Amino acid sequence: SIPEIEKYQGNLKEGEYHGQGTLFYPDGGRYEGEWLMGKKEGKGKIVYPPGSDIHFIEGGFENNVPIGVFRVVKSNGSEETHEFKK
Repeated sequence: SIPEIEKYQGNLKEGEYHGQGTLFYPDGGRYEGEWLMGKKEGKGKIVYPPGSDIHFIEGGFENNVPIGVFRVVKSNGSEETHEFKK
């Protein structure tokens, strides 16, 4: 069988994800947001796969890592904030 791969829609620079874009994962999740030369950088949103307890988180990223205060929306509709520290 053919392995599932991620799919990307958005801007590229020198063959890297750059600017605004969405990366779709094989499990149904995705990252929507800002990229800097192939890395999540700036404002972004991670949408979790169907069936997850968390629907999505959104906030800031530095070098692919969530940093700062994020809005967390659970699949049941409840919301909270979570702080990611370096």
